[in-house]
Amino acid sequence: LHGDMMKGTAIVALRNLASSHAENQQAIAEAGAILPLVKLLEDAMPMVREEAAEALWTLAQDNLENQLAIIRAGGSASMVALLKGDSQEQATLALLGAAEAVRNGA
Repeated sequence: LHGDMMKGTAIVALRNLASSHAENQQAIAEAGAILPLVKLLEDAMPMVREEAAEALWTLAQDNLENQLAIIRAGGSASMVALLKGDSQEQATLALLGAAEAVRNGA
C-alpha cells in the first residue's frame, strides 16, 4: 500500500477499533491520533478527508472528552464543511453547544 491508500487503510482501522468501544476510543485519543486525523480533513484526496471525518465522528460518539479534543484541535469547522444541507445545519448547532461547553471549562 502506498500514499493515499495507506492513509485510508490506517484511518479505517482506527475507525473500526473505536466503533462502539469506549476503551479503544480513549486509547486512540491518548495515543495522539486526533490531531493527525484533523489534519487529514484538509487532505487533497476527498476519500481521505471523508474517512478522517468518519473516524473522528466515531471517536467522538458518546465521548465528550474526545469531542472537546477534536474542537480544540480545530477539527470542527473542517468536519462541518464536509457536510451538506440539513446535516451541515444540525452539525453547526451541535458544535455551537460543544463550543459553549469548552468556554465554560468542560
